[in-house]
Amino acid sequence: EAMRVVSQQYQETVEDVAPPDTLTMLGLGQTRALGGGQDAAELKPLAREVLFFLVDRGQVERDVLLESFWPHHPPGRQVANLHTAIYSLRRMFGKDVILHEGTAYSVNLEIPLEYDVERFERAAGVAAGLPPGDPRRMFALTEAINSYGGALLPEFSSDWVLERRRTLELRYLDLLAQNAQEAMMRDQPAKALQTLRQALEIDPYRDDTNMHFLEALGRLGRRSEVVEHYQRYVRLLSDELGLDPPDELRELYTRLIS
Repeated sequence: EAMRVVSQQYQETVEDVAPPDTLTMLGLGQTRALGGGQDAAELKPLAREVLFFLVDRGQVERDVLLESFWPHHPPGRQVANLHTAIYSLRRMFGKDVILHEGTAYSVNLEIPLEYDVERFERAAGVAAGLPPGDPRRMFALTEAINSYGGALLPEFSSDWVLERRRTLELRYLDLLAQNAQEAMMRDQPAKALQTLRQALEIDPYRDDTNMHFLEALGRLGRRSEVVEHYQRYVRLLSDELGLDPPDELRELYTRLIS
């Protein structure tokens, strides 16, 4: 029965839809795939997720796809589900949008691709290549930060999405910390404080972010806020993680309030 379903999938023909001039993939803070006047929002969520997986990973072996999306299904059903997803994508964006070479699938690289994750990582790479204090670094960091639209594929919770989401989020947090450090080097503690607040909203448990935040408050002479934030962070570490603040943070706090 499983092989019969697979056979039917192979026999189905995709209408001769012209490939899109550009395939636009927006995965940061949203989940949208646009091309040739078509919006993948009309597709089932699984087909859209498969498309993002292929765009994000490049060429992917069939077995990797099967185990990533249907690990608990019998082999025949896995293959049938994969072909259903691929058929849906080809029907919407054209038969040449997804290539199948041997046992691997990929998005056709001849179709111009605009992927916001790729744009963010490229901007982050430019910023990372500039040394601290370089006049161009603040601009590059700001560009990279502004290109991060939010958590990756917020409507999905597959293992690969969660792992990739956290990797991108950590890189974004690093950019925020570096941006704040550059602001402090330029004697702009208020600007650093604003950037660090963004980081703490995402991850309030990072020691380095909290240390930079305390330092910026101290630079501004806001001693009462230093005390308030430090005490709040100590309670957070104790209540949520059962930890004490690191020695370096305690020493900084003592210096700032003395």
